[in-house]
Amino acid sequence: MCTSVFPAFDKVTDKGDVQLNLLQLVAEMTACRPPADTVAVCTSSVYDLLMVYCPLPPAVKEENAEEPNLQFSFVECLLFSFHQLCKVDADFLVGDQGTERLRSIRQRLQYFSRRCQSYISQLRATLRGKSANQLQEPENQVKVVALRTTTNITTLIKDFFHSPPLLKTTVTLSWINKMKAQKQGDTDKVNGTSSAVSTKRSISPIRFESTIEESRAKKKSGRPAKDLYSPPGGMFSKGIGLVPAVSGRGRGQGRGRGRGQMRGRGWW
Repeated sequence: MCTSVFPAFDKVTDKGDVQLNLLQLVAEMTACRPPADTVAVCTSSVYDLLMVYCPLPPAVKEENAEEPNLQFSFVECLLFSFHQLCKVDADFLVGDQGTERLRSIRQRLQYFSRRCQSYISQLRATLRGKSANQLQEPENQVKVVALRTTTNITTLIKDFFHSPPLLKTTVTLSWINKMKAQKQGDTDKVNGTSSAVSTKRSISPIRFESTIEESRAKKKSGRPAKDLYSPPGGMFSKGIGLVPAVSGRGRGQGRGRGRGQMRGRGWW
């Protein structure tokens, strides 16, 4: 695919579905490590095709200028494949030639990311507030898949803007349908409550631990736990300590703040 098909990709007949199916197959196959003697050729071939579908930002933004027509589904496949191959071919983005490749692809990915963010906002606005049954309607399913696609792209792009690139992000490809992802993940993505593509739902450790402590306190005391005052820490705690009791003072001779209000307790 990388050595024979991708160099002549524009000649593939039925450019819509056939091309996309080929790219999806390659993306799925890149999860398996290619042979060491062909990985460099595969990475270079995917990179060249990715550069075709990731246009450069317009040099001058005119008032009535048309934005380039972006193939989000194509870019998701190619970007995922490139991300996977670069994990194996670590030298592709290293050295003088690799640095130039990285500079060129970053310029294109930055522009593509901005377009994705705008599209994501529009998709979330149209899907927000819809029930699970409504999200299963064909018209909304197309938007849900588009939301997964653009979210995947923006998530993968972030890895290439680390220095050096940090290729550790894992995403679920948009066309891989899982019931768990549809029921649990789609609503979160629509409402913007989860930026990750993973189907796992995270629980805040602070809230979770706080709930446990409150339940324990209720069992012990029979009433809700009260918040206890804690002295400030860090830079604000310098010089703060226990104030020694003043000797030679009798009852009612406290001085300072609260004088006359807390008599007999040695208040200072």
